[in-house]
Amino acid sequence: MSSQPSFLRFTDWKNEFELEEFNQFLSEFDIDDPDFLVWIEHNQAPYAYFQFYSLLVKNYHHQQQDISKILNFLLLQEPDHRSAFISYIKEPQKKYPDILDLEKFEEVLLQHLKYQDIPSYFLEFESLFNACCLFYFSFQKIPTYLCQYVTIESTKLIQQLIQCSYWHNQDYGVLDKLLEFTKKGYRYNIYHDLKNWAERSENFDIREKIATIMQLILSDLLKEPTPYFTETYLHALQNHQANTIEGYIDFLRYLPNTKTKELLNQIIENQNLHIAIRFESILVYFLTFQQQHSLKQELTHNLLTLPLNQRWGSCSSNNGFVYSYDLFKQTDFFSLDETLLALQSTQWCYEACKPLHNYSKDIAIQQKIINSVIDAIAAMIQRMLKVDANDYVNAAPIGYLAHILKFYDLNSLQHQQLEHTLLDGLEQCIDHFSEQKHLHKELTEIIHSLDFNVPDSYFDLLGKWEKCALKWQKQGLTPEQIFQMLIDAEAIPSNKVFNPDYPVLPNALFPDNEAENFLMYNPRGDEPFYIALFNNFFPYKVKWFWNDEDISNIPNDQIIHFNQVNPQLEWQSIKDFYFQYNEKYYHFFIYAFMGRDWVNQPSIMAVFHQILQYFNITNKVIYSLGDNEGWGGNEIYFAAHPEKFDELNKILQTPCENIAKFFIPESKSPEFLNIEAQYRQVIANQGFISDLNQNFIRIPEIQSQTSREAKEWLIHMIDEMRHQALNYLVLDDFTQKAIDIRNLFISLALNMVGDYCVANNLKKQFPLWKNTRYQNEILNFKQRMDLLETIFNAEDLATHLKYPYD
Repeated sequence: MSSQPSFLRFTDWKNEFELEEFNQFLSEFDIDDPDFLVWIEHNQAPYAYFQFYSLLVKNYHHQQQDISKILNFLLLQEPDHRSAFISYIKEPQKKYPDILDLEKFEEVLLQHLKYQDIPSYFLEFESLFNACCLFYFSFQKIPTYLCQYVTIESTKLIQQLIQCSYWHNQDYGVLDKLLEFTKKGYRYNIYHDLKNWAERSENFDIREKIATIMQLILSDLLKEPTPYFTETYLHALQNHQANTIEGYIDFLRYLPNTKTKELLNQIIENQNLHIAIRFESILVYFLTFQQQHSLKQELTHNLLTLPLNQRWGSCSSNNGFVYSYDLFKQTDFFSLDETLLALQSTQWCYEACKPLHNYSKDIAIQQKIINSVIDAIAAMIQRMLKVDANDYVNAAPIGYLAHILKFYDLNSLQHQQLEHTLLDGLEQCIDHFSEQKHLHKELTEIIHSLDFNVPDSYFDLLGKWEKCALKWQKQGLTPEQIFQMLIDAEAIPSNKVFNPDYPVLPNALFPDNEAENFLMYNPRGDEPFYIALFNNFFPYKVKWFWNDEDISNIPNDQIIHFNQVNPQLEWQSIKDFYFQYNEKYYHFFIYAFMGRDWVNQPSIMAVFHQILQYFNITNKVIYSLGDNEGWGGNEIYFAAHPEKFDELNKILQTPCENIAKFFIPESKSPEFLNIEAQYRQVIANQGFISDLNQNFIRIPEIQSQTSREAKEWLIHMIDEMRHQALNYLVLDDFTQKAIDIRNLFISLALNMVGDYCVANNLKKQFPLWKNTRYQNEILNFKQRMDLLETIFNAEDLATHLKYPYD
């Protein structure tokens, strides 16, 4: 077969395909190539996906006469897997729209359903229903047919039909059934979809039916309200439970018909319902339309003066609860005095701060707000200091309050009072929360952001960028001057506009549009780092080669190698990259750490700099932003002219750095050789003798485990690790012995999933566990026992087995 070689690479797959490879297969799917069909049939066992495509191709060639065979095949699969097979129709359908006649397929499905007891059969049919009517196609006859057979007990069928109706914004008949059942007192877990459907639909009949259903449910809930006001009920509210009375009340505001308004007024007047604190927020919400109601002031005050530990205000609106911000974004809801009252509560602080920005130009009101905010900051600090020193706290609420004052004009007395409040609060927090360094840093940065002088004794508490800003200020450099320097160094585009409201760095390096000279790389994103790097900073478009067959077809004498493997270094995991540009082929490699893209970035960057030089792109080097904790921990990169930016950085001394450091394996340390020898002996013996009880501990078959299974095994062996370490408890090198035991078990688990790169340099480039904080320390017995809990922490151990493989 002439085309057979191009198919051969797919025959090595396992049943769990790599998504990228499987999409490659789908893109090459050729319905008109008879050799392809022969090849699929030849290789279909045990690949159920290939069997499915074989049926699709035959059905196509037989003028849609084999659709019943396709359905029979789907019904033979596990019920939960059927939806996946339907999804695999979509890709070839792009090339061959008529590969499957969907109308005929729906008719065959309907014929199949006519022989079933729908309410009991739906749990088995659910996956096909979701695939055909929700996820991948929009069959209309199926939901209409199913609606005829809905019964009071068919809860799952009702839920799926409501979801289908909401997604397609079409009533297939389920609302009439639901009205009938709700009148009889039945309730279903359909709140979210009904709410979303009512908000989306413009059909009056649909909205009225949904409103009636909700009114019936709410009326039923309110008949005996007492059971809902127990501690258990309030605890459920704090955990965002759906389908509560509050949720239905909140929802009904979207459906303001006469019956709804009557019902809400009854609730407002019912004093018995004011016991639950959550009801107070809901009632206050509706009293926005009744500002003079006698309950308004009482309920508002109760709501905005909650104890500090009442944290329910952040409940998700997806559950129907009122977001606290919803109350503040209506400018006519809270008075200014009520808003200032809310500043006293951590609960409301963030939301209450937002509307106060609207008063920044009203001089008369400003003074009242400034004094209230300063008092609120002082009160917040004092409440914070009453918290146990070991309980985690942060300065975010104080930061919200302080940020308001950046937009107001403080007089000298207010300026002095605020500075004293913050500095005194910082000193007390350092004394009380001595171990919470993050809090010290946050408070110091708040002080600096308000342009107060940070005392020299607190200077080291600042972050890197804040320290830079102070140095620039002492040098007499203005933000505008620094901004222009960055333009001159080609670190930011010349057309970027200076924003005086934000610190010049690192904010100037963030993009305003997609054409910016900037890359924020998220290791959990879909795009590999090397592709993102080339797309952002390489001026030419390249073609990448991924599969072995395409690479093997490149003539060796036409490949330009940017680096060469050193055969003297033993390193199992080497990752190669091949690309084509301007009819030439290029190759580079890195020593890879088990597929961890974020660990491999420096080596890729180092080769990329070589590539830029090879193509005579000498005006560009990639820098790491440095100190990126404020941006979610993602790596941040920008390009700049190397000579110009390096010269500029001698002045600015920013934490930005050129990370072109290529990792090269070093010779194995004696410690690692010892561990490696132990684990190879254990593998050879298929286990080891436990020091604890002399029992033989068998390890799973080598290379037979998924990473999840290996992780479970590793965590299961924690007690065994600890007991082995206890044998060395009195030795001087106890810490190292315990770490060696830990690393031995991790090495065993790594080997179970067939990864031979067992962290070749344990203590330098990528240690299995960092132990530097315990070196040269004298630990007593209790400290050594506590150390075991740290070394053999289950969550920390498991991080070494997070693979992309499964």
